[in-house]
Amino acid sequence: MNRDLSILMIEDNPVDQQFFRELFDSTNLRGSALHIASRVSEGLDILKRYHVDVMLLDLSLPDSSHLDGYTEIKKKYPHLPIIIMTGLSDHKTAVRAIQLGAQDYLEKGKYDDYLMEKSIRYAIERQNLLKERERVSQELENSLKMLDSVNSELKVLNEGLEEKVRSRTIDLEKEKEKVEEQNQLIRESLRYARKIQSAILPKGKELAGSLPNSFVFFKPKDIVSGDFYWHASVRNRDILAVADCTGHGVPGAMMSMLGFTQLNLLVEGQRLTDPAGILNKLHQHIRQLLNQAHESVESPDGMDIGLCSIDREEKTIAFAGAMRPMYMFRKGELNIVEGDRYPIAGKHINGVEQFQDKHVPYQEGDMMYLFTDGFADQFGERTGKKFKTKKFRDLLKEIHDKDIVEQKRILEEQFTKWKGSEEQVDDILVIGVRF
Repeated sequence: MNRDLSILMIEDNPVDQQFFRELFDSTNLRGSALHIASRVSEGLDILKRYHVDVMLLDLSLPDSSHLDGYTEIKKKYPHLPIIIMTGLSDHKTAVRAIQLGAQDYLEKGKYDDYLMEKSIRYAIERQNLLKERERVSQELENSLKMLDSVNSELKVLNEGLEEKVRSRTIDLEKEKEKVEEQNQLIRESLRYARKIQSAILPKGKELAGSLPNSFVFFKPKDIVSGDFYWHASVRNRDILAVADCTGHGVPGAMMSMLGFTQLNLLVEGQRLTDPAGILNKLHQHIRQLLNQAHESVESPDGMDIGLCSIDREEKTIAFAGAMRPMYMFRKGELNIVEGDRYPIAGKHINGVEQFQDKHVPYQEGDMMYLFTDGFADQFGERTGKKFKTKKFRDLLKEIHDKDIVEQKRILEEQFTKWKGSEEQVDDILVIGVRF
């Protein structure tokens, strides 16, 4: 997103307007157009006259309150990314707005220029992904209808209308070409969705800047992935997470986007650094966003995740896991730090259990791994069996004392050799960090 943007803010409080202007002028967005309105009616007039990329909306305005203004604007401009500006008293209303399609929310007085710019840019990216998903879904539906039509015509041919065989065969070939063209468009759309998903993952240089002796082995099963990794540096701590969302492909990718943005909100927005506290909040937020608190809603979506907070001053690691462990090697000995035996959201809907922190000291030369279950669950061409956790653990023990570049090469080589001609069954994600 390199071009200048057009941003609309609807806020009637002059102090909040001025606070936003000052932050806006200190960001990379300062060359963009900024429109400010004090009422919903004024904002709608601006939308008629100008192209707007993203809107920031206060929930309490002279001509609207609660969700009235949001609902009115969203009805007229359904594809416009909207970020809610919320005070402490209307936090629940802001969460409800997100359930209705808002991209994010910022709590007044508790965001800085970095978080504001990041929220604006991510809101636009997420809206683009949703629009792309709608387009892909429509194309899939059209392709299925076309295939149904082709199958009906084939049935008619098989019932004995031989005199029309030659002419109908020509027609079917044309229809087949159309279907192949549609499938090609769908594949191109999925590749673009992968480009968007890749854009939000931590870049290799960014991760290496904080954790120089680290590697990431990431191999999605499909064009887009349900596994994701996440990193942030907060209060002299490195927060690192590896997650496995329900499903893979487009459904898994949508869940991974949701998990990624919620981690940004909790760690970079609310400045949380305690792994168990982060997972407890993440569990609550995902359940709210997917409406899983209601017994009538059958939503199995959720995620397994391992998350650690590395304190370099104290030389300790705090770890919490939802169905995922952390492996620590020291001089050939393995310490398995287990996570809790329940996931984030999904079928774990009672919300009673609390995730627990595990604290592990580390020394120079120690090796840590976070990973999803994709590697261990891969079937091998020669055996027809899964690789399994023990074999994966033994492989890490063999390579943990090698340099990180060599470790990644061996993991990639072993996975390819084991899989052979078998289909990849799941997304693969392994992260290693040398201290």
